[in-house]
Amino acid sequence: MRGSFIYFTGIWAVINTSGLAYRGRLDQQDIAHWDAILKTNVVGVLRTTRTFLGLLRNTSGRLINFGVPDSAEAGLVAYTASRYAVEGANNALRQELSPLGIKVITLHPSGMSPELLYVTPKLNTKEERGDISVDISGCIEYQPVILTTNSLRILDMAVTTRMPNDNYNLAPKSHWFKPLNLIKSV
Repeated sequence: MRGSFIYFTGIWAVINTSGLAYRGRLDQQDIAHWDAILKTNVVGVLRTTRTFLGLLRNTSGRLINFGVPDSAEAGLVAYTASRYAVEGANNALRQELSPLGIKVITLHPSGMSPELLYVTPKLNTKEERGDISVDISGCIEYQPVILTTNSLRILDMAVTTRMPNDNYNLAPKSHWFKPLNLIKSV
């Protein structure tokens, strides 16, 4: 064998996890925070899509973005507006990229704090790492506890299922399967 070459011609899935959230009353927030949120959460999704489009096209892959949680929270007006914009972009991208075989999937991060979901990775030395951190390439640490086992199972379905849904809700599964009967008629 003279030589081996591995050609990287495609990618199966892009999971866009970038995002910003600044909590605070609208009348007390700095407008620069709004600009940063919109640029990161909306323009970032479009840039990521354009960057990986060719590689996704080669494999009929999946583009996965975070959309709107089930309920809006006070203090997260700009963040919520940006997530609705992402959801609108996903709907348009779904129509545009479907003929190319690319599936566009929206994950709804219900029940998750956006501050934890979009936490910035920190550079740490080996001595500073804690038990709940995951080591990536020896220097970056992040907190993976935000995604529950159920959320990871749903994400796995979105990535691996032959015909994925357009939308998945990452809300924690309720442990209450039957309503409680606290008062019985006598």
